[in-house]
Amino acid sequence: MIKAVIFDKDGVLMFTEEAYYRAFRDSLKKFGNGKEFTWENHCEYVGVPTSETFFVLRGKYGVRVSYDEFVDDYRAGYNRIFEEEGLKRPDGVTELLDRLQAENIPFAIGTGGSRPGTEKSLLRTGLRDYFDVIITATEVVKGKPDPETFMKAAEQLGVDFKECVVIGDSINDVLAAKSAGMKMIAITDKSYSKDPALASPDIEVKKFNDITLEMIKSL
Repeated sequence: MIKAVIFDKDGVLMFTEEAYYRAFRDSLKKFGNGKEFTWENHCEYVGVPTSETFFVLRGKYGVRVSYDEFVDDYRAGYNRIFEEEGLKRPDGVTELLDRLQAENIPFAIGTGGSRPGTEKSLLRTGLRDYFDVIITATEVVKGKPDPETFMKAAEQLGVDFKECVVIGDSINDVLAAKSAGMKMIAITDKSYSKDPALASPDIEVKKFNDITLEMIKSL
């Protein structure tokens, strides 16, 4: 029986991935060897903390600057996009959160984003007051696909791992949830890299608005 819900943030509670991709691509172009960074390349690292992604990719893309300099440029890039184009959330987010609250089902965020960036994006989308438990890359030693992020969220909610369902949009979310023994609902939109050989979600949906309280309770 499901007693708690853990949400990934980017691509689930808000539409951020396109901006993250464009900003990361531009920073790699600015500081690297010019090798193309495609949307498909980006999707391999959806859900993974920026710090881990940087150290994996810096050699391949010939990045010539420190992590701090790179990430400052990257964050400035996506914040500029959010300021110019806005930051939207999918249809159905507040409706599902309101239903979970009405049913006294606790929920949390487990994200590969940083604490400052997460706080800022939740304020921008009007979602900050919904969440008491937020685990970011700042609070963990190992990011997704390691299960630490989701396990810490469950611990702070006071719920057994097997009584949690994760809602995410990446194979790294699926791997992390399954490693923790949690149920998993995956939003298989354009950022989702499907690989059944690695792990499969319990339920797949095409958009957030397809997720219902009844679906969650069925797991």
